[in-house]
Amino acid sequence: VVETDEEFSFAYLNEGYQILTGYSEAEIRGKFNGRAMRLVMEEDRNKMRSSIQEQLRAGSNIEVEHRIVRKDGEIIWVLMKGRQMRELSANVQICCVIIDITKSKETENRLRISEERYKIALEQSEQIVFDYDIQSKTIYFSEQTAFRFKLPVKLQNVPECFLKAGLIG
Repeated sequence: VVETDEEFSFAYLNEGYQILTGYSEAEIRGKFNGRAMRLVMEEDRNKMRSSIQEQLRAGSNIEVEHRIVRKDGEIIWVLMKGRQMRELSANVQICCVIIDITKSKETENRLRISEERYKIALEQSEQIVFDYDIQSKTIYFSEQTAFRFKLPVKLQNVPECFLKAGLIG
């Protein structure tokens, strides 16, 4: 549970958060003055603040991804999901669940890199490259293939359109 002040001061922190960060409650309250924002990577702080404020203006639920630095120096990605609570104190508080999403972020990054490599390989290829969706009878050409052979990126009603155009018999 955090206050909605500028630094998101902890009103309560559970054992799970302490295990996730590697810091004890006493260390968090001492070293970081009990402020959640001080564990967040510095370059993520402004974006996180504005995202939370924007989401709270729109409603009572928040969801934000950011990085924190663990006690051992490891940087991990977390997803913070929370709900605004007004009845627990005079100040507005957010009850949060923090989920370690580091492995998901690493997988996303590897996939993004793989897709970029695939795109570069396609752009360098002299071959006609396409995907065919059997159910919709649609061919999707790569942009490079479509440009090179003056084809649309999306060709529907295949193979009927080839028969109609006299390309196959």
